[in-house]
Amino acid sequence: MRTRTGPFKVRMVAENDLGVADHWVTPPGGTEELHNAIRVTENGVGCLVVFNLYRQDGFDDAQFDEDEALVSADLRRLKGLIEGEA
Repeated sequence: MRTRTGPFKVRMVAENDLGVADHWVTPPGGTEELHNAIRVTENGVGCLVVFNLYRQDGFDDAQFDEDEALVSADLRRLKGLIEGEA
C-alpha cells in the first residue's frame, strides 16, 4: 500500500463469512505489524462498518489526532464508494 510516508506492507485476514476485515500493516523499514480491526455487519438494507483505532506505542496526542484524521478520511472515502459518490 502506498502512503504519504512510503510503502506499507499489508496482510489481510483470511476470507470469511463473519464480516471480519482485519488487516495488519508494517510501516516502511518497520519490523512490527500494526493490527487494524474492522467489522462489517449487515444492517437492514445497508451495513455498519466499525473500525477500532488504537493509540500506537509512543504516539503523543498530536500523532494520535493525525492518525484519527487519516482513518476518518479513509472511512469517508469508503462511504462514498459504497454509496456510489466516488
